[in-house]
Amino acid sequence: MTATNISQRENEYNQQKAREEGLTEDKYEVKYMNFDDISHVADGAFDIICSNEAILYSQDKAKLMSEFARILSQGGVTVFTDILESTNAPKEVL
Repeated sequence: MTATNISQRENEYNQQKAREEGLTEDKYEVKYMNFDDISHVADGAFDIICSNEAILYSQDKAKLMSEFARILSQGGVTVFTDILESTNAPKEVL
């Protein structure tokens, strides 16, 4: 498993949590990575890509999705959550 972030603070937090969970470095790594430049990642390198409320910060979302498709293994999946805004959003949530 590889965790990535552009924040060194978040990377350090992820390393600490992995240690607390007993994950060893041969099973879990934390890397600085900017998802707007993942051209160095090998084709098919990942089976699963997860992103939690980060894609909205991408400078080129279409390119990012294309790069995700490239670095996913055949049959791999991308799972993500993000904040969306709509001018048609209801004023109240029931």
